[in-house]
Amino acid sequence: MFPVTPPRQPVAVPVSEPPWLRLTLGVVLLTAIFRFWVEATHGLPLYVDEAYYWYWSRDPAWGYFSKPPVIAWLIWLTTSLCGDTALCVRAGSLILYPATALIIYRMTARLVSGKAGFFAALAFLLMPAVTLGSMVISTDAPLLFFWALTLYLFILALETEKAAWWLAAGVACGLGLLTKYTMFIWPLSALLFLATQLRYRYWLFRWEPYAAGAIALAIFSPNLLWNIAHDFPTLRHTAHISNLASRHLHWDEFVEFTTGQFLVFGPVLGGLLIAAAVSAWRQGGTACRLGLAFVAPMLLVIMLQSLLGRANANWAAPAYVAASLLVGVWVVARRHPRWLLAGLLFNVSLMGVIYYYDALTASAGVSLTAANDPYKRARGWDRFGQIARELDQRETPQYWVADDRELLSQLAWQLRDHWSKLRSYNPRGEVRHQLDIVASLDLEKLNSGGMASRVRLAKTPVRPRIIRVPSAYRPSRDGHRISRLDDSGLQRHRPPARLIYVSRSPILPEALKRIAGSVDTLLLNIPIHRDYCRLIYFHRLGAGGRAPAQLTSS
Repeated sequence: MFPVTPPRQPVAVPVSEPPWLRLTLGVVLLTAIFRFWVEATHGLPLYVDEAYYWYWSRDPAWGYFSKPPVIAWLIWLTTSLCGDTALCVRAGSLILYPATALIIYRMTARLVSGKAGFFAALAFLLMPAVTLGSMVISTDAPLLFFWALTLYLFILALETEKAAWWLAAGVACGLGLLTKYTMFIWPLSALLFLATQLRYRYWLFRWEPYAAGAIALAIFSPNLLWNIAHDFPTLRHTAHISNLASRHLHWDEFVEFTTGQFLVFGPVLGGLLIAAAVSAWRQGGTACRLGLAFVAPMLLVIMLQSLLGRANANWAAPAYVAASLLVGVWVVARRHPRWLLAGLLFNVSLMGVIYYYDALTASAGVSLTAANDPYKRARGWDRFGQIARELDQRETPQYWVADDRELLSQLAWQLRDHWSKLRSYNPRGEVRHQLDIVASLDLEKLNSGGMASRVRLAKTPVRPRIIRVPSAYRPSRDGHRISRLDDSGLQRHRPPARLIYVSRSPILPEALKRIAGSVDTLLLNIPIHRDYCRLIYFHRLGAGGRAPAQLTSS
């Protein structure tokens, strides 16, 4: 029987080194200010997922189609404080990553020293995944924050043996579960550490860890109830994107994910992490064993997932909270600051390339193309938004409709003053995204009003009345030149549209005949680069349709 009373030795001796704390605070603050400035002056339009999450934030709930609710709550909070701008939408990432770095400093300083904490905080703050993550709002920012906070509270609970820290850790873990289901791996890592360390195994026979787990599950339970009420869309989506139903081993995905981890953490720091992990396994102390327990399970689980299905490189990002701790401790213990400095300098250089990619390619005389532009998916949507807003002002449609998640998300953001007009066209009644749950088009209501509510999308070109919007190419960060919508083509469009249907394809001629002239089509050509453009059709459905047209998506 293992002892149920704690040993006399403390888990760690708190180390107070104010110079290292001040240095860490200074570097973290300067980095945060720099990233805020980059976003304010060089920020790209919102990516589709960011616009999608912003739409969620308009209706705070306990769950959403593909994620638990914290990402939407976070965006609701930041935009409520400073407005619906891209900077405010992304402010959560810009704040939480530096906050996570400070937590990593504090936990490492408490376990080892302020110097190790400083190196650990820098390793985290400057790793490429955080550099990229600071440009967007995603679930990674709050997930890593709650992962690090729960780990720090866990350390305090072990050190002080106070129940309050255990209960606080349960709250933080519960909030992490409401951020992303990946947080379920955190308790497994904690149990692994307690079970493998004889000195702390007595906690497995105390009530505090189980009370913390109960609190975490209680906080998470509203999301579970939401999923039950909506037929588990989040779990279905997670299983779908993981491709776990595949019966084959995906060695290509495994290799891609594994090598991708050196890009997530940085190639030099990735090598240092391997050395630190080997050292921790062989002869590491408490801090190293703790770090290993919170790195290995996460990486192994996601590596297995990549082998059985698929996994994005950032899915194992929480492992790099403890990985930063491991690297900081190992560098100080082994006295290899040069390698760490080389790794940090490489990551800083990479940060410059990421943030000033357009300027660097332009100065080198390299033209951006679809093949060499990593940001092409975010470009051009401002032009799309300008046209959508002008049409909304002129036509005052009852609804804006689309059946494409990307178009719906970008419409929601670009028409954010009228986001409630948005409707998802979902003829098969499938739940494909959040708008199918909360804003599916009511076909019966439209039909009762004499509105042509069903439209077949064409795979082949048709010849309705098309208004082409001029959009001359000009190399720039946005990839286009803004020009106003030509009035002449729109003056014929009366009476005002009941509905504007946005698609990537034109409407079939059969639908036009049945609507009897109540449709006008505007073709928007958004050139991003010389070899890449975005074609979007705006179909204006007026109130003069003689009979409802048949609408199925092909």
